[in-house]
Amino acid sequence: MRVLLVGGVRPAGIAAAHGLADAGHAVTALARDHDSPPARRLAEAASLVQGRADQHDHVTHAAADADAVLAFTEGGGSDELRQGDCLATALDAADLDLAVYVSVGNADSRPGVPRVDAKADIEERLAGDATAAGRTDGIDAPVLVLRRHLPLSLLRESLVDGTFRPPLEPGVSATLTVDRDLGRFAAHALAEPERFAGETVELANARETVPDLAGILEGVYGEPIDYEYAGPRAASPAESAFFRWVNEGGLAAGVDPDALEKWGFAPTPLAEAVRDA
Repeated sequence: MRVLLVGGVRPAGIAAAHGLADAGHAVTALARDHDSPPARRLAEAASLVQGRADQHDHVTHAAADADAVLAFTEGGGSDELRQGDCLATALDAADLDLAVYVSVGNADSRPGVPRVDAKADIEERLAGDATAAGRTDGIDAPVLVLRRHLPLSLLRESLVDGTFRPPLEPGVSATLTVDRDLGRFAAHALAEPERFAGETVELANARETVPDLAGILEGVYGEPIDYEYAGPRAASPAESAFFRWVNEGGLAAGVDPDALEKWGFAPTPLAEAVRDA
């Protein structure tokens, strides 16, 4: 199929594009600056077209030529809600087999974290909920909401001088998503779009504690890895509120990676994905 990638000029979108391309789909991606390093990486898996995710005409025009859409929104607050509105308008106008919106785990809990609450608003907007962001108009498009959990990049970024210091506290089990599997699951859903339209899926490849994650890193690097429970203070200021919610159990609440078996999808084993990354 012809799949349009919206808002994907970031590591998660680039990985997802490769997952779609590996499944044989022809991926086209909106990109504002085709010469940027992320865009050049994206171009390895997708054809780039000029456009921005926060411009109605750009997204609508690109979606008109697609069979399916895989969309990301970022930033939180009004900027992200504008991206969601542009996406909803484009999906409503297009004739698609399926649109896949990448949200965040347990977004509907609305924890007061801007990046999470914005995605909850967009989920509702795409579902036609009259309360979403003050809107009263629904959309007529088949949409699958795919909820992403913590990325593998968290492991690499938390490993400094041989010590693993993730922004997690003792007793917290982290749910993680292999970003390439976002594209793989989207491709899986495109084989049966009528089955997945209107569904919400928590795409968590694994649920692991800090010692478990350190053990995975030891297996990959072949050397001992010390670990510390750093908690949210180890996160950047922009991420601290999000990781406070993670440490309260909000992201992982009720999420079982084994539930993906229901959808006939085999996620990439975490150790394999870490080794590849």
